[in-house]
Amino acid sequence: MRAKPVVLLFALLLMPALMFAGVTGKIKGKVVDKDSKEVLVGANVQVEGTSYGAATDVNGEYTITNVPAGTFTVKAGYVGYQASTVSNVRVNSDLTTSLDFSLSSEAVALQGVEIIAQRPLVNKSATNAVRIVSGEDLSNIPVRGVASVVALQAGVVEQGGQLFIRGGRQDEVGYYVDGADARNARNGQNIVSIVPEALEEFQVQAGGYNAEYGGSNAGIVRQQLKTGGNTYKASLRVETDNLSDRGEKFLGGYTYGYSDYALTFGGPIIQDKIKFFLAGENSFQGDPTATFWDGGRFLGLVEDGTSNLNPNNPLVNGQRAFDTVDIIIPDGNVPGRKLERWAGNGTLTFDYNPLIVRLSGSVNYDKSLHNTTPIRNILNQSRLMHIDQSSGLYSAKISYVASAQTFLDATVAYQDIREKRYDPYFKDDFMKYADSTANAANGITYFSRTLSPQDIVTNGFPFTRPGGLATQGGAVPAYRKRKQNYMSGAVDVTHSVEHHELKGGFSYQRYTIRNFVMGRFEGLFGTLLTNPDAARSGGPAYESLWRINGLPNNFGYDIFGNENSGDGIEGPKKPTYYSAYVQDKFEVNDLVVNAGIRFDSFDNDDFDFIDAKDPGYDPSNGTVKASAVRKVKPFKTISPRIGFSFPVTDRTVFHVQFGKFVQAPQLDALYSSTSTQSLSFSGRNFIAVPFGTGLEPVRTTQYEIGFTQQFSDVASFDLTTFYKDIQGQIQVQRITTATTSTASSYLVLQNGDFATTKGVEFTLRLRRVQRLQGTLNYTLSDAQGTGWSLNSAVASVDQSSFIPTF
Repeated sequence: MRAKPVVLLFALLLMPALMFAGVTGKIKGKVVDKDSKEVLVGANVQVEGTSYGAATDVNGEYTITNVPAGTFTVKAGYVGYQASTVSNVRVNSDLTTSLDFSLSSEAVALQGVEIIAQRPLVNKSATNAVRIVSGEDLSNIPVRGVASVVALQAGVVEQGGQLFIRGGRQDEVGYYVDGADARNARNGQNIVSIVPEALEEFQVQAGGYNAEYGGSNAGIVRQQLKTGGNTYKASLRVETDNLSDRGEKFLGGYTYGYSDYALTFGGPIIQDKIKFFLAGENSFQGDPTATFWDGGRFLGLVEDGTSNLNPNNPLVNGQRAFDTVDIIIPDGNVPGRKLERWAGNGTLTFDYNPLIVRLSGSVNYDKSLHNTTPIRNILNQSRLMHIDQSSGLYSAKISYVASAQTFLDATVAYQDIREKRYDPYFKDDFMKYADSTANAANGITYFSRTLSPQDIVTNGFPFTRPGGLATQGGAVPAYRKRKQNYMSGAVDVTHSVEHHELKGGFSYQRYTIRNFVMGRFEGLFGTLLTNPDAARSGGPAYESLWRINGLPNNFGYDIFGNENSGDGIEGPKKPTYYSAYVQDKFEVNDLVVNAGIRFDSFDNDDFDFIDAKDPGYDPSNGTVKASAVRKVKPFKTISPRIGFSFPVTDRTVFHVQFGKFVQAPQLDALYSSTSTQSLSFSGRNFIAVPFGTGLEPVRTTQYEIGFTQQFSDVASFDLTTFYKDIQGQIQVQRITTATTSTASSYLVLQNGDFATTKGVEFTLRLRRVQRLQGTLNYTLSDAQGTGWSLNSAVASVDQSSFIPTF
């Protein structure tokens, strides 16, 4: 009797540690006598191979809660009756699977009854549009990668490698892996790539989700990893197009440097109690952007006579000799674009009912070459920018089943993201990028921005010189390093009474974000050479030279790239979010009502100017005065949600949904160093992506009506219409400074953009018949606003010719 308070106290201690997504569903139904149809009270229903089970009540009904997503075998038994077993029972996260049993008496049957269930084409428990793809379906779709399959779903559009849902911006999509937040708060992107063979299922919810979920206005993508079974299983998958040498044809095509190797292994450690699952993948893409072209050989090209000549070339009759180059481009993939990725996923489950623990981990490591202008850099392949990125997402969920009606979940998670962009020769020693002596020591002829020529120009086209530091649009334009992590935790309590499933919870999420970018090596290096006394002093004069000429964008690092721990504008950013919610899922006679309310607090750990018309710019040292800024207070809001699902017939279901959704602005729009801000205030340059201050969350109101019809035993369709009103999106605005201010007029990111989105989604599903299975998705939407991204109108605003774009 003392165990329950102890476990409850332990879970509450874990609470100060996200917005977690539910990762379990439930099975419910009725057990009756096959002949008389009378209910059987006290019949036992068990999910085989697990500790999940329930007994029927006085109405012959049972409910098994907290069942992880997956496919199971469920068995029902009663004294004096033959047991009935149903296999292939699919459970989906946050949804209800209906499963009824009709038992025969022992006098009628000598053996238990075994039934293979068909997955329903109509899910009656969903009160919003939910698209579910199982791991089995994923393996049968002829595309590789979870993101590619997500992009096939109704309401989803992929553009430039980013996902957009129902007309929302790319940073308005939420990503979850085993319930933990996998979204990058800086830019809204997904941080982990899941091995497809490791996925039990994924769900795409294009808006309309429960009060349990927050922080993503357009939609969410929920990914559930597999759990090991009671038998050992392993798989190996190999894909490659490396069947010929580069530039040589094979079966009418070229190799594009693609290969993918995926390995999985899972099974029991202790039968029925401890299970594990592991998956690993290595993939290589010679051209991640999939540009297909025919190459060519251009030998003996002579530099244009109008171009600047190489000062290292010999004099001929008092004139510098022209450079001669050979341009050799092989057929196949674009040179200088490569991506190699290692991915790993794993789960470890301890099933000691009433205590159940699930550990989950996902890791990625990417190495790539950055080459946005491949033809221009064709001669400079050895000095392309290298990018190393790593990410990890780890979670632990503890479930305690207090009774047949009540269970408690406590979850903690940790996310870690790291990135570095660097020159392959000098790596972290970025001050040598523009050092001609250091370049010469590596056999590199260095051409600066001020020393002509920077490029070889032939036939009017500029090529980056071999080994030279590129100038405009070429290699090694900047050095960058980033670190980001969060610690988070949540507690959720679920209690079932009669036809109600009551659920409430709290969550907490705290980030630590660091950033350092240096891109003005030449100006800084030259200034330090001409000011040796200041360089040797290392004092304020030296720091001022570094800020004004190097313009580092640093927070969490000092201006020299060393980690710091201050609390000011250039200290590490520590945004903190917490939330609470209550919701009720009412289910009776196939009628489902989902109603809830959510509270969110957003503390972005950012600063705002006390007077935007005089931002406190100090041109003598390239800083902003601390007295000119103030800390922004947390933003608090309440979001109600309600949805209905009701059947017209056994094969026809309507659903209606209304909800308000709020999400924090992408943090890349908020954070910048005083050096970066001072560049805007100086009026020297056009700033393509300005900084933002005091940005509030974006707010969305959505209405949704849907209709699902199963018109045969093997086919169904659903039709969903939606309307969204979006307020407070981020846009570029110009601030005209006061005449007494030392700052010039500048561009800034502020709330103020708006959009309205409406559309229709249609999905046709065909259950597998004679080895044929199909899905047809179609979306027609109309999104109108003043910009598709936060800086889409920056040039118009800068030139005072802003025209709304649609």
